[in-house]
Amino acid sequence: MLNLPRYIRNHGVRQWALLAALSVLCLPWQTASAGNATHHHYKLIDVGTFGGLQSYTATTTVLATGLELNNSGVLVGYADTEIADPTPPLCFNADCLVSYAFQWQDGVRSDLGSLRRGWSSTPVAISANGNIVGYSQNGKTDPLTDSPEVRAVQPYHESRYFARGRV
Repeated sequence: MLNLPRYIRNHGVRQWALLAALSVLCLPWQTASAGNATHHHYKLIDVGTFGGLQSYTATTTVLATGLELNNSGVLVGYADTEIADPTPPLCFNADCLVSYAFQWQDGVRSDLGSLRRGWSSTPVAISANGNIVGYSQNGKTDPLTDSPEVRAVQPYHESRYFARGRV
């Protein structure tokens, strides 16, 4: 037979001890030097879209590289257009809108285009000297996967549009 007062007393103490231990972990810890810490001030900037719903960087996808921003302050990403993706349900993005690669520098977003207009492209990284690499759909179907074919691309520096398969 279960001795109810003893059961409550034993389990109540355990629960109280666990609660106390977890409460201590929630207390803010501060080191002696934290009082003199400097806080960085950051500015949130909306880079916009090309008429669609949202814009992205490689960190918002499975291809996270951490190389979307270089030390010169140049950001690369891709942004939605108003154009519907030509291959649903195998859309480039979850919202099924065509997206074009962009470069953002000093408050100006530049469209890097794609291998074929009406098909999506995305940059993956930018180097310290400004070289951008990424991939673009080319309007063809990959015979092995039966999905839109993509090609590795690098924009020409003169025109900033994606070169045709240039790596």
